[in-house]
Amino acid sequence: MGALGDAPWRLLVLDFITFVALGGGTVVIPLALVKHCQSNDDNCAAKAAQRLVQYGLAGSLPQLLAAPLVGRACDRLGPKIPLLAGGVGVVASLILAALWALYGWPFYALLLSAAANGLCGGTLGFLAASFAYAAASAKAPEEETYAPLAGAAEEEEAPEQRTGGFRGVAVALTLSICVSPAAGGAAAQHFGAFATLAGASGIAAVALLWTLFALPAVAPTKSEAKADVLRGLKVVAAPPTRFLALAWTLVATNNIGVGNIATQYLARDRSSTGVGLYISLLGAAAAVGTLVIEPLVRKIWTGDEFRLNLLLARAGCLVAAGISVGFALLPASNPGIYGIACLASVTAASMPASRALLVASAPKEDGGAALGALGALESASGLVAPVWLGYLYAYGARHSRAADAFYGTVATAALAFVVLVVRPPEPRHEYLRRISLPAVTAVSEDGGGEGTLV
Repeated sequence: MGALGDAPWRLLVLDFITFVALGGGTVVIPLALVKHCQSNDDNCAAKAAQRLVQYGLAGSLPQLLAAPLVGRACDRLGPKIPLLAGGVGVVASLILAALWALYGWPFYALLLSAAANGLCGGTLGFLAASFAYAAASAKAPEEETYAPLAGAAEEEEAPEQRTGGFRGVAVALTLSICVSPAAGGAAAQHFGAFATLAGASGIAAVALLWTLFALPAVAPTKSEAKADVLRGLKVVAAPPTRFLALAWTLVATNNIGVGNIATQYLARDRSSTGVGLYISLLGAAAAVGTLVIEPLVRKIWTGDEFRLNLLLARAGCLVAAGISVGFALLPASNPGIYGIACLASVTAASMPASRALLVASAPKEDGGAALGALGALESASGLVAPVWLGYLYAYGARHSRAADAFYGTVATAALAFVVLVVRPPEPRHEYLRRISLPAVTAVSEDGGGEGTLV
């Protein structure tokens, strides 16, 4: 996965600022919808849960449609263009949400703010473009400096070079989670929703200006290719990556489902500041996983990097299931719930590994499209998870058993682990070599009854 410095520092600054704005602003929305309910008003909590389902769908549906375009734009135009579009969406979304809080506009205005972000790629599209930018930046020096001297570079050597900056992007994301939810929750409690959302939109505007003037453009991977917005989905549906994509979709369903219901679950027994601090505690644990656990494991590991990435991805699935079990069993007021936050360190350590597995399994020229397709799959999960888990939470809240909804996320994470064990991914060069073996060995006949390859 490379060192933290493998990712361009300007990209890391952009990601940190953008996700601070998103984390600080979006934590206000569920708090604003839930906190007006009394802690024992189950019907009000159920109605708030239903509205949060609608809010999630308003952003996920356009994000699902835009995600393949994000990946293809990275390959054809360079990743800076999708990053700019994502920045515009974040600013517009936060401004609309701030006006909703200020003027008391109908709930439909809040749905429009979510749709504005989704149409521009959404959070997942922005993250996919960031990974594509890191991959393209890491690849360029290798092509310009070494390829002319050594001849054509072998494709199987490319994945490690292209994924060196993924860890840096993950670090920027986790560090932002350490800061933004606590700041957003405290600001919402002391200054109100409008002031918090307006401040977040100002931070997002700074990030947009940084993208426009400070972030250098990166050459597109395949600018001569014809437009095909479904190319990324075709790549991840191919045999080398299809089961990895399935596992990723299941994990995304788990993560989105937990995120969709955890904030409102915690808000029933905690203040806005307390909710924000707990989410930031999760971010701090994730930062430990990214900055300490993952580098330490990679330093100790002496085997193949692809196998390590697969091990981390499997561990992330198991721990994600463990987090959901903890939420289901422990009341929000139980001090033991803080132990759940520690498990987020393993989940964070597995996040860049999962994307590295995809890049190593997909064709070199379609890396950006494949990452964009992952965003589309996450968006599809964003359509499914809020509906069935959100309404399951609403049903449970109405019957004073809201925590039972977390058992649904346990099943998705556990199934993802089973998929990665039963049908593990493999590097693309190994896959190509394996599918070519039968045709070659068929012409080899000797007395021993076994073919011999030279």
